[in-house]
Amino acid sequence: MKRKWFVCLAGICVLLAAAMLLSRAKATGKSGEDMIYVGNLGEFSSEDGFYYLDNERFLHFYDYKMKKNTVVCSKPNCMHQAWEEDTPEEQRCDAYAFYCQSLFMYGGKLYLVWSVPGSGKTSLVESAPDRSSQRVVAQIDSDYLGFFAVKDGSMYFCTLISEMKKDESGMPVQTGQSRTSFNRLNLQTGRVELLREMEKHYNGQLLIAGVYQDTILCCYGYFRDHFNGLNYEEAGRQLKWFTCHTEDGRMEESFPALTDIDMGHCEMDGEKLIYEKWRNMDDNTSDIYCYHLDTQENHKILSDSHSFSVDDHKVLARGYEESECRMYDLASQTTETLVQKDRILYVRAEYGDSFIVACYENGRAVYGIMPKEDYYRGNTDFVKLDVG
Repeated sequence: MKRKWFVCLAGICVLLAAAMLLSRAKATGKSGEDMIYVGNLGEFSSEDGFYYLDNERFLHFYDYKMKKNTVVCSKPNCMHQAWEEDTPEEQRCDAYAFYCQSLFMYGGKLYLVWSVPGSGKTSLVESAPDRSSQRVVAQIDSDYLGFFAVKDGSMYFCTLISEMKKDESGMPVQTGQSRTSFNRLNLQTGRVELLREMEKHYNGQLLIAGVYQDTILCCYGYFRDHFNGLNYEEAGRQLKWFTCHTEDGRMEESFPALTDIDMGHCEMDGEKLIYEKWRNMDDNTSDIYCYHLDTQENHKILSDSHSFSVDDHKVLARGYEESECRMYDLASQTTETLVQKDRILYVRAEYGDSFIVACYENGRAVYGIMPKEDYYRGNTDFVKLDVG
């Protein structure tokens, strides 16, 4: 059964990749005083600890103060085993979250975005921090939820509905066109409010790029003509930027200077928009730029780099030598080169003077914690987040 869902999910991933709005290299939630911005890879960093899904899709929590990693399950004597759809509720491990797309903590509650690929439905499930007392807040008509933001008891999110047709054998296939919208969901009542619906386009995808003061910055990318994965220039990629004002839900087109930039992955750091600009799609060369939303100044900060993330007010980007990592300090405007010889580490979250990092060993993700200064020196040693 799950193999079939993986095939459906692959189709959705192709659609998203074709939209050229790339996922963040780091998909960890960021919680501030009154706004939370969340990625979509099953990780979230709260003030108390780090939630993540392991390779078998079990939810873990690493407590920063206790320095302890536990499986997030409320059932006593649970063996923490995978379950199927026909497994009785009392036998289901709370931590097993095979269809969890993303998660966040808000108001003392844990929320999981739950989506079965191919169903056209996405659910928001609320629970206590240990996954007890579960309830479905809302069920949303969408194949996929991208990044989202939470403020004042509401979740702001984008939906995606792919247009389907039947092929000669009667099997449903995607036409390449999609509808996408921006919405607000009340976490208490489950009421969903449509704030903006985009016109149907080829590979149309509306995504949240980040939060800025009391606004949410969104980017809408689509192709003018049918995109087959090879005809990028002929299909004519288009970009539009929108700002959502959270006090009244008003959404307006903004930052016209950004619409002509052939932009890939982007992240926010305060009022700075850090983004990747492609130079040549054939050999995947790109540069990293910094755009100031306040002054609208735009300048290149790193050349020949890719796969970047923003942590600790620093831009960490991969060079074209895989072991090379370039670090641009946004405060001092200086650049350093780090070389990670033993293995490549990816920053997933920050806690005080430490980073939560991940690397891949034999195709499996391994999580750990290490001092920031060690990371900046190119050290690749870390303490694994083993369950104990």
